Amino acid sequence: RAEAVLPAEALLLEARPLGFAIEILVGVGRAVDELTAQLATAFPGLPNARWVALRLLDGDESIIRAVRSGELGELGHQEQIMLEVVR
Repeated sequence: RAEAVLPAEALLLEARPLGFAIEILVGVGRAVDELTAQLATAFPGLPNARWVALRLLDGDESIIRAVRSGELGELGHQEQIMLEVVR
């Protein structure tokens, strides 16, 4: 049994989900980059700002609370103190 040849329009429709997925990934990447920069400005010395940005975008309630309460900044400050002590 031979496969039917799809018209060009159908081929475009098949390709759209992949293109859409790529657009989403690019958009997420931009959001992560922007949020990482904002976190670095708001919480200087924060280790793993990119990971924190990903957790925020994922809706992690514990990270959201840490940002709102300022606890996240304290963690970054504690990390800097620990590094200075080790040196």
